Amino acid sequence: MWYRREFTIPPAWASQRIYLHFGAVDWESTVYLNGRELGVHKGGYSTFSYDITEVLRTSSHGVQEVVVGVFDPTELADGVPVGKQRERIPGDQSILYHATSGIWRTVWLEPVPDQHIRRVDMIPDVDKKLLSATVHGSADAEGLECGFRVADAGKEVALVPGRVGKTFTVPIPEPKLWFPDSPHLYDVDVWIVNKKAAEASSAKDPAGAADHVKSYTAMRKTALGKDRNGSLRLMLNDVFIFQMGMLDQGFWPDGLYTAPTDAALAYDIQLTKQIGMNMLRKHVKVEPDRWYYHADRLGLMVWQDMPSMCGARADTWYLDCWSANRTIGAAAKANFEAELATMVEQHLSFPSIVMWVVFNEGWGQYETERVVHSVKRMDPSRLVNPASGWYDAPAGDVIDVHDYVQVRSPRPTWTRAAVLGEYGGLGHKIKGHLFNPKYAFAYKTFDTREQILAAYSGLIDNITTLMANPDTALSAAVYTELADTENEINGVITYDRKVFRYEPSALYRIHTRMIEAGKLL
Repeated sequence: MWYRREFTIPPAWASQRIYLHFGAVDWESTVYLNGRELGVHKGGYSTFSYDITEVLRTSSHGVQEVVVGVFDPTELADGVPVGKQRERIPGDQSILYHATSGIWRTVWLEPVPDQHIRRVDMIPDVDKKLLSATVHGSADAEGLECGFRVADAGKEVALVPGRVGKTFTVPIPEPKLWFPDSPHLYDVDVWIVNKKAAEASSAKDPAGAADHVKSYTAMRKTALGKDRNGSLRLMLNDVFIFQMGMLDQGFWPDGLYTAPTDAALAYDIQLTKQIGMNMLRKHVKVEPDRWYYHADRLGLMVWQDMPSMCGARADTWYLDCWSANRTIGAAAKANFEAELATMVEQHLSFPSIVMWVVFNEGWGQYETERVVHSVKRMDPSRLVNPASGWYDAPAGDVIDVHDYVQVRSPRPTWTRAAVLGEYGGLGHKIKGHLFNPKYAFAYKTFDTREQILAAYSGLIDNITTLMANPDTALSAAVYTELADTENEINGVITYDRKVFRYEPSALYRIHTRMIEAGKLL
């Protein structure tokens, strides 16, 4: 695929450096500006940027030409994380969806000073009442003094100096904790001290700073802990809150991976809260940053999956992807782990993410213990799910099973809590809102809304029992799914997000009653 666009730089940006940002391009992109190659990027789920300042034209009325060439092998190349995207959908096979190729997130220009901030990592430590902060900057900003201010509703909570590129701590006295019911966010200001200005700035005041950015953070702890009965549980801020969520594929009928608007991104999260759930499992896809911002501010816990790789051959592409005996080559492993590391790195500061899910149902699974340990080293502040469903390995923080029309729980161990990573899949055809009426699929279908609600309520009753039983001590359950996706008709809402399959108020009563019961354990 090839993209071409002309643009001009606003005159007000003349004295600054100009960056060209790509939200995500699937899968391999080569970017050219005014005929010069800027670079090659591989990975369909990560953000990347180029400093284009030295390549900009000053003649021809300042018209710039950007060209992007994209190669996307989808399932035909080994070691390419693709999630559920496929070039070919085999008839009624409903759990795979049409592929997204090329630019699928926003592309934008940004003017920045010579010495500028690239990223700010913020990791809360609730026990020590502090925030660990790292300000990443441009090469010539490394080691410079910076200021870091935390405020709550306009009132200063902390103001500390730091150094760009060095991790430092920020005390947060009497922290207000982030919970789904009260997602408290702190405002953050970060700036680079400019000592060359006529009136030098300082780490106490951003006025005259070389660069100044605003952000937010939250004080939130996710860990394992014992409930009143001594059962190992998933804890949020040292409190057991049953994580009641849904599988969220993140597909849209008009844009596949790309939501139509920012409001649409927020809508799926608002819908989840509306029906009384407190978690979404973002399934083998990584969303734009705005999606996680909405989860942060609205109060929704997120399990973030690493998009799985298939590595299938053209002749056996379907079976090969799920084979337990697949051979994963060294190049495929290196590529998968590079994209995994980038996913973790680029999402460290979102408080809503409480768990990383490394593998799903054996899809491209290999050397689970080693890969899980590497994620724990990258981010010791969060829980790690080694493999959701199918092939368990003695690693990570949870033991996860999948069971659909029935529900069950694994037994927790001394070191891992029990979770039901996928269940449900109940369906009911809603005429006029089917992606493909010929192949509409669910694990079990019902004729009426009354029948499917009764069946769903029965599943929740069984999950409540598994949660309360100290032998199973189930800590979380993920229903399949939030919205119908292509041929699947097992969503709480239809693919076009227009019709609820269940009455939302009924679901709210069912879910909140169960979550409240968990607080007594």
